[in-house]
Amino acid sequence: MIDRFMGDQIVGYFVPLYAPAHARSAIEAGLALLRASGNVAGQEAWIPIGVGVHTGEAFVGTVGRASGLLELTAIGEDVNVAARLASVAAAGELVCSEDAYVAAGADYPAERREVTLKGVSSPVPVRVMRTN
Repeated sequence: MIDRFMGDQIVGYFVPLYAPAHARSAIEAGLALLRASGNVAGQEAWIPIGVGVHTGEAFVGTVGRASGLLELTAIGEDVNVAARLASVAAAGELVCSEDAYVAAGADYPAERREVTLKGVSSPVPVRVMRTN
């Protein structure tokens, strides 16, 4: 589900109710976006992008006023972690939290790192993936 377009960012959710393999689906979609935009090793990307993937709990619902604009969104600490992972992803990288990597139940080739994220008190273990 695409939540919104914010400047140069697209925010999407893979809701477990509708996508039981949500973590794997999010990683596969992120890698597909990298390939589709030319972010492949040895090629020049036609649009350089980075992707962030995280899994966790979120509160999903509408926000706004009944008399005004209502929008569906997700809020919570895990939503913020996902946004911060996207912000530290360099062009051609998919930065995935260790939680999402484990939840995906797959063995993607990935580099292990720890990243410091704004608003998060301790470093976050991540896996960094690239397309070939």
